[in-house]
Amino acid sequence: MSLVAGQLFFQGIVMTADSRVTLFKDNKIVALKDISQKLFYLPNNIIIGFAGDFNFANNILDFLYRQVQERPKLQNIFIFFEKGPKLIHYAYENLAARTGYSPKTNFLIGGIDFKRLTKVKNKDGTITILRNILRGKLFTFYCPEFIKREANYRNSMLAIGSGLSAKTNVEKSLGEGLQYGMRADSPLINQGSILSEALKSESKKLGIETVGGLFQVVTIDLGGTKFHTYKTRSEENKNPKELDLALVIRDNRYVQKNLKTGAEKPLLYPHEIIKIEDPSDEIFADLDNKCS
Repeated sequence: MSLVAGQLFFQGIVMTADSRVTLFKDNKIVALKDISQKLFYLPNNIIIGFAGDFNFANNILDFLYRQVQERPKLQNIFIFFEKGPKLIHYAYENLAARTGYSPKTNFLIGGIDFKRLTKVKNKDGTITILRNILRGKLFTFYCPEFIKREANYRNSMLAIGSGLSAKTNVEKSLGEGLQYGMRADSPLINQGSILSEALKSESKKLGIETVGGLFQVVTIDLGGTKFHTYKTRSEENKNPKELDLALVIRDNRYVQKNLKTGAEKPLLYPHEIIKIEDPSDEIFADLDNKCS
C-alpha cells in the first residue's frame, strides 16, 4: 500500500509520500522494499504523486507527460485541474480494456499559478492585492471510481493505494488521526515534516506494514518547486543523537544514502519497479531503509 498526502496553505503547497513498495509473486506478497519514488515534477510548478498499481501509474504518467509537453496550456494548474482528470480517465479506461483488469490507482496533484493574483475588495470599493497568498490547486483523482476531490485551507488530501495488509476504512482512520499545523509564519518544509511524521505515526498505530521508508517531501511556494533533502535515524540506530540515513538528490532524482558507509541507492521510478523480475531476490535487500 502507498500513501501520498498534501496540504494547501496560504503560502503554498506541501506534498509527501512514503517510499515503500509491495512486491508480489504468484499473487502473494514476497517483499516490502523501500525503493520507490512516488512524487514527480510536471512543467510549470505542478507536482503529481500516485498510490496503487505501478504498471497503470507508469503508463498514465508517461501519457500525461506527453500531453503536457504537447499542450502547453495544461502547464497551468487551473487548466490541468479541469482537463487532467479527463486525460487520466481516458488513459485508465484504455489500459483497463487492454489488460482486462482495473486496479486501484490514485493520484494526488498540486500546483501554483504565480501569475494569478489574490484580490480582496475593500469596504470603500478599492482592491487590495495580497501577494503573500498564492493561488493554487491541490486535488486527488481516484481510479477506477473516477472521483475528483479538491482540498481547501481547512482539510488535507490523502491518496492511498491498495495492499493486502491494509485494514478496512484505513483512509478514514488515517485522515482522522493526522494533525496539521496551520501557522502562516511556519516554513512549508516544517509543515512537510509534520505531515510525514503524522503519516508514519498513524500507520504504525493502525498496524500498516506496507507504508514506510524515507518519506519524500516537496514544497511549492514563492521560491518555486523544491524536492527537499534531509537526514534521519534508522530503526536499528539506538543513538538518538546519531543520524545515519539521508535522502539526497543526484541527477534530479531522490537517492538514499547510508551516512556510515557512504553507499547510495536511488529511489526507482515506476518503469524501473515493474522490471523487477524476481522481487524475492536478496539483491534488493540492501535497498531497505527501515526508518524511525
